[in-house]
This record gives sequence, C-alpha cells and structure tokens, in this order.
Amino acid sequence: MKKLDTNNRYYWETKCIAYLHDPIDKALYIPGHTYRAQKIADVLGFQMPNEEFYKQADSIASGFERGQFPGYRKDESSSGAVSFFSEPKITHPISKHNPFNIELPEKYKSMEAGKAADMINDNIVAFLRKEFEKKQSKNHPAYIKEVFSYIHFALRVLLSENNIGELGAFWHKLPADTRIPDHSIWNHNALTSAIYSCIHLSGSYKKVGMMVFSIGPVQSFISTARKLRDFWTGSIILSWLAFEGIRWVMENLGPDHVLYPSLVDQPLVNTYLNRNISSINVDLWDEQPKQIASLPNKFVFLLPVNSMEYCAIEIKNFILQKWQELKEMSFNYLTYNYPANQNNKKSHLKRMFDRQMDNFWEFRWAGIRLVELDDQEIFNSLLPEDVISAPLEISNLFENISKKKGWRHYSTGQLYPVSHSLAQAVLASSKAKRIVNRAEEPGEKCVQCGEFEVLHDIPHRGGEPVQVYMNNIRDFWRRAGSDKALDLKDNERLCSICYTKRIAYRLFQKDKDHILNKIFREIEKYPSTTYMSLFNFFKRKGITDEDKKIKEAEKRHNKEEITDTDNRDRYYAILLMDGDKMGDLVGGKNIDALWETVLHPTILKKLKNSESGIDSIYTRTWNAIFNNKKPSVRKRLLSPAMHSAISEALSDFSLYGVYSIVEKHEGKLIYAGGDDVCAVMPVDTVLQAAMEAVSYTHLRAHETSLHLVCR
Repeated sequence: MKKLDTNNRYYWETKCIAYLHDPIDKALYIPGHTYRAQKIADVLGFQMPNEEFYKQADSIASGFERGQFPGYRKDESSSGAVSFFSEPKITHPISKHNPFNIELPEKYKSMEAGKAADMINDNIVAFLRKEFEKKQSKNHPAYIKEVFSYIHFALRVLLSENNIGELGAFWHKLPADTRIPDHSIWNHNALTSAIYSCIHLSGSYKKVGMMVFSIGPVQSFISTARKLRDFWTGSIILSWLAFEGIRWVMENLGPDHVLYPSLVDQPLVNTYLNRNISSINVDLWDEQPKQIASLPNKFVFLLPVNSMEYCAIEIKNFILQKWQELKEMSFNYLTYNYPANQNNKKSHLKRMFDRQMDNFWEFRWAGIRLVELDDQEIFNSLLPEDVISAPLEISNLFENISKKKGWRHYSTGQLYPVSHSLAQAVLASSKAKRIVNRAEEPGEKCVQCGEFEVLHDIPHRGGEPVQVYMNNIRDFWRRAGSDKALDLKDNERLCSICYTKRIAYRLFQKDKDHILNKIFREIEKYPSTTYMSLFNFFKRKGITDEDKKIKEAEKRHNKEEITDTDNRDRYYAILLMDGDKMGDLVGGKNIDALWETVLHPTILKKLKNSESGIDSIYTRTWNAIFNNKKPSVRKRLLSPAMHSAISEALSDFSLYGVYSIVEKHEGKLIYAGGDDVCAVMPVDTVLQAAMEAVSYTHLRAHETSLHLVCR
C-alpha cells in the first residue's frame, strides 16, 4: 500500500504544465498552438518543457476521446486538418444531432485565421496578467495548487463572463480537436493532466488505474423520515458526504482525476472553491441554487494502481471523520444543559451515539488497472461479449494504422468502456455480500427508522422491571421534547441517527464555518406537507403573505379547531421521476451518437471517399467502422468526455430545470441527484410540473410516478 506523494510544489506545478500543454484557444488555429500555450503559461509562471514531458499522457488521453486521423498537409485534398474558422461546428457526444453551427463574431470573418487566433490569445494573456497582478505572492505555499483549481474551474467561467475575444459562453465548449468536435479542450486537458500525474506517481503508463467508490445505504437513510424537512435533510447529508469523498480526491490527486460526476457547476464544489482558493480570491457562482442534493452517492476517478488501497482507506476515513464531527455536534447539542453531576447519563448517551452512528455507513470500492489489448484474455473471461466486442474491434483497427505509421498505439483509450464496465462489475459483485459491522440493537426501536434503539440517558440494568426502562425513556423524551426545534409529536422517540437528521438544520445554522451553513441558513421556515396541501385553500382565501400561510398551516398541523377547509385540502402529492435505463446510458449502451455524427462534416466527407486524396489506410479503416454490420461498432465509444456530458446534463436538469419548475409550481424539491428526482407538490400543480419536467428532459411518460398522500 503506497502512500501518495502529492503535497509538494513539484506535483502541482507539473500537473499545471500538463494541463496547459494545449492552449485553451487551440481549436481556433492549430498551427502555432504550442507558442500560444507558452504565452499563457508564462503569465501563470510556468516554463513549458519539450513535448516529451507530456506526450505519453497526451497520446493516451487523445485515444480516450478520438481515433486515428490524417494530419495537416499543405495540399488541401490530402490534408486531414479542419479549419475551425472556415467551418466552426461542434457535434453532440451522445445524440445523433446534426452538427451545431457556431456563429463567430463578425470582425473575425474577414480576418486570416492565424491573425484572429493570435489576437484572441493576446486577449487571454492580457486578462490573465491583470487577474494575477492582484493575487498574492507566487511563493505562497498553496499557490500552485490553487492555480490549478483556477485553471480547471474558474478560467472558463471568467473568460465567458468577461466575454474575452467576444466568444462569450462558447469558451465552455471550444473543442479539443476540430475533426471530432464533440468534447471540449477542458475535457482533454484535464484527462491529460490526470493521466500524467498517475504515470508520475506510479512510474509507468501501464499503472494508471480507475476506482469506483460508493456510499450506502441510500434509500433507507433518506426515506426514513416523518417531516418533509427530515427527508430533504437526509438527501443533503448524503450528497455532502459524497462531496467529502470527492474533496479528498480533489485535494490529494486533483479535481481533474474525477471522471464522474462532473464537478463543473456543482453547488458544494463551488462553495468549497470560493472558500479555499484564498490566494486566487475568486468569488463565483453566488446566484446558483444550492438547496439541492445533486451529487450521487457513487463517483469514479483515476489514480495510480499502486496507491489504490491507500486512497480507498483514506477516502473512507475522511468521510467518516466528517460524519463523526456531525455526530459530536448532535451529541453536544442534546447534552448541552446537562449538569456536571449527570456525567454518567451523558456517558450512556455517548455510548449510544457511538454504537449506532460509528458503523452506520457501508463503503464499497472497486479499483482496476486500465486494460489494454494485452489483457484480452482476462477481460474476456470476466465481461459479456457485448461489452467487449466493439471497443476491441475498433482498437485493433486503429492499431493497424499505428503499426503502419510506426507510432505507439495506446489501446487503453478505445478500451475505456471495458475498463469502466469491469470496475462497475467488480463493485456490483461486492454488493452481493452485505457488510454487517454492527450488533443487533436492543430495546424499544426508533419510531422513524424502526431499526435502532431510541435514545435515553439511564442504562437499563439486568433484573430491573421493563417498566423502569420504559419510564426512563418517557422521562428523557419529555425533557428532550421541550426543544421546539425538534418538533416532536406525542410519543415520538428517535435513535441517534434520526435525531441527528431532525436537528441537523439547527446544527448547520449554528456552525458558520460549515460548508452546509449557507444551505440551512434560511431553512427555519421549511414548508410542511400540511403547507403543501393547503395550496388550493390559500388561493380560495386570497392568502399571499408567506408568514400568514405558515401560520395557517401550523394551526391545521397542530389540529386546532378549523372549519373553513374542505376534503381537498387534506392532500399533497409526491412527484417521483427516474430516467429510463440511465445506468445503461452511463455504461454506454444507450448512446445514440455514431462515429459519423460526431465527426466534423469536412473530415467525414474525406474519410468516406476513397478518392479524396488522403492516405487510403485511413479511408479503409474508417469505412470499416462506418459500414460495419455491428451497430455497436458504428456507435461512438464511451469516453470520459461522454461521462462529463451526461453528468453535466443531469446537473443542469437538477439545478436549473426541475428546480425552477418545482419552485414555480410552489413545490419543494427534496433531491435531484443523478437521474432521480423527488419533490413534494400541491395536488393542484403536480401534473403540470410533471409535464414540464418531462418535456425538459424528453423523458417518456412511464418514467414518471405520481403519488397522492393523505396528510
């Protein structure tokens, strides 16, 4: 088990250099891009070495996303280059859309491409020079590490917001390769730097690994809830714990190593960046919705093979540390007013918290070395043929080109779908064996989860009557129930986990330094299901003031004598949405994009035409793909950029699609992580909200469930 050696300037400096090997404006004009890369690096304080430094990682990263293409030649008929300025297009990495035409600013249309690219590059350099004049000393200990986060996360946003080169939001989508413009320069550069770092840490390109890490249980933790706020809080806590695992990867390997989910525009990631890039001092994304559990409980990342066990254990321990901190906050809140002469009672409660919370989470991980053609015998024995055949055939076709040209072929690229499927299969097989780390719980069980013993502060001694035990529990919860923040019902008694979920909103409100503080700061008046049910009543009575709505809901929630509501006001709706076979899409099975649809029309036309003038080995190889009898070979292979595209689309839906739809129809979004959505809605608005959400995502109707619930 080899520890990581990344807490040093050299690691992060070389990572920055590998990331900057291609300038972010490369697609604008390929010739001279190395010179333009150095100009950007100069401003940030880096000297670009010769390309051998990053060539291996660059070649492997290119293999993940592309294929073998002919290069630039002066003779247009035999050249494989595509001029982005002449035909600015991007293609879709997942769907069979026609290429999207990009409208460049008018002033560039009459300009020679090289001159325009130099002008835009000068604008980038000027912007960065102005930005970094305001920064702290470059000798700051965390400077280089923070520069990397700036380059990877903030730069695309700032270039877009400042409309550098008049390209606006297109900075987010500038392609890495004009011939196959379905993945951005940010995707490629991040993959290159991550692979370079894995090679550097492990000593070989053959020791680049992939890990899938998951946290559970999911459903039981979220769904064991009485109050709407409990339900929402559970989803937020789980998403936060997943973030803490991802955070360990970000801080110890780099954010570029995370393949899924995409970290771009994730609320918790952005909050973390705003707090932790101190020497860069960025302040972005303040208007973004934050009260959403948008991170899934499972993430995928690249790492050196010889540090897999170390990384898995450290991630687990880091997540547990954060969970332990929450446990301590919850315990201290509960026992804050205990006098010194009751330390024995506190000790008993502490033992209960430890027993129930210390071993609650199940952590599973699967790590593999990225497979190559030489590993065919191994993965043939472990995976079904439909997973293997297309990547294998395509990799062999491209290897034939490499052999003829005398190039080194890195088959790990085309075999990414095999590596990903293998890692997921190993993780799935581990779930067949349940992890049991806790003893059976004694005594009266929690009314909310029904699994753990209810909290009490006097231990039951052997030989004592059961009634003594029951009286101690009753007295404890009578005292605990005086805290209105708990909002306990009669005879509602909770275990430490359900208690923590119930009171977490208050704990995070009090801890101003916690990353969840901002999310919970305004949550005191969280709507109840009673509030949701009264939507029609509020309309009838013309009640629009929010405080008055809450008071009316509280009256009915407390069962005060009310005569002006009807039977319709006793119902609310739960909206559940689940993407159809989303796992198959993430695994590459449901991708509609073809190799033909992701290539730029110019190179596609040349590759299809054996008389085009380009080397016949390319036309033969690509037509063997385009005309293949197997649909799976004609399909675009799964890649890290596809995973980013899927993740970012889901995140966009969660943050800006379903969130705004639910809010508009006066509902409350509980969670929207991955392809799962749960919201509580007024009965009168849920159908319209569901239709709008389905329209937004193009989901089919059978993927949406509506439930009516009587309060």
